[in-house]
Amino acid sequence: MEEERFNEEVKDLMRDAQQQAVMNYNQELSTMHFLAAMCDQKDGFFPYLLKNLNVDANTFTNEAKDLIKSLPSVKGVDRLSMSMGLARVFGLAEKAAGQGEINISHLLGAMVEDGDTEVVNLCKKYGITKREIESFMLNTKVVRIATKTRKPWKNTVRT
Repeated sequence: MEEERFNEEVKDLMRDAQQQAVMNYNQELSTMHFLAAMCDQKDGFFPYLLKNLNVDANTFTNEAKDLIKSLPSVKGVDRLSMSMGLARVFGLAEKAAGQGEINISHLLGAMVEDGDTEVVNLCKKYGITKREIESFMLNTKVVRIATKTRKPWKNTVRT
């Protein structure tokens, strides 16, 4: 997968997810790290989605970060690999994007359906489904077109 197909928000998210893995001494980058990185976004798509689904962001974030705490940690290892689950999610996100840019909704849509089991279950628990994400993105596009705002969620969520 070519990194240039990712939009800037996904590129930032990738860096943040890698940082999550490194700071927790995890050898493998997984969808759990991506979910935790999404939770840490200050004015990104995911906090805006949580708000619109009436999900308490703090509670969800704590549960997402608890998933990372359950992963094995190994000090002294200098290699970070990608989990099979995350590789599959990237493949599904690329497929969903078609020839276009891969955005966070493609990535999140793939994660909630086919990410690590723990991520799928957590998202399901809070009603975060691919259908909800797609519906939300469609509504966001309408707002974006009407207001000519590229990212209507920017600066609208206060954490």
